[in-house]
Amino acid sequence: MSSIENLLHTFRHSWSNVSLAYWLKYPHPSRPDVQGFDVVKREFDPETYTLKTTRVGLIRSSWPTWINSFLGDSMIFIEEAVIQPKQNRMELNGRNLTCSNIIELRERCLYCASSENPAWTTFQQEATVSAPGFSTSYVEGVIRSIFSKNSQKGKELMENVLSSLPQPTNNISNNSVNGKTTKHLSEAVIPTENMIKSFKG
Repeated sequence: MSSIENLLHTFRHSWSNVSLAYWLKYPHPSRPDVQGFDVVKREFDPETYTLKTTRVGLIRSSWPTWINSFLGDSMIFIEEAVIQPKQNRMELNGRNLTCSNIIELRERCLYCASSENPAWTTFQQEATVSAPGFSTSYVEGVIRSIFSKNSQKGKELMENVLSSLPQPTNNISNNSVNGKTTKHLSEAVIPTENMIKSFKG
């Protein structure tokens, strides 16, 4: 398995706004390959205010035609998220389900309050790709190149969504998270299809 170079980026926006923008960024015309995501599982711990979600996404392939001849023109991805507003931390792990025995891509993203400036957000992204169905590393190199380009598009899309937010979302500090801040928590992690109308529901 070969590893894609780790990517690091700082958003000059609060963790609350960045985590909100993440859930709002798709679908978007700049990434027509991302068809959408459906939430298939969610868990909320009222004691720790930790939210866990599992989403399944459909992504149209942007790979060369000769790779599509093996894999088809779309792939199903699964994404597992752990959102911890008390710690200003959101971790996401994704992988493809379609044809994973031929090509496997695993991605890990981490959003945390910046150590340089707590009003900013540090974004770390890393991915690994393997192509056990092929006898050459050329395929892995092609996928790495496409992934890197899509990663850059994703960061630009996040910045666009952040700039469109009407006003900053309330930050949630360790001392402020309690029963009265449930509304602010839900605003910070709004997913598609009104996933969190009620954390207890």
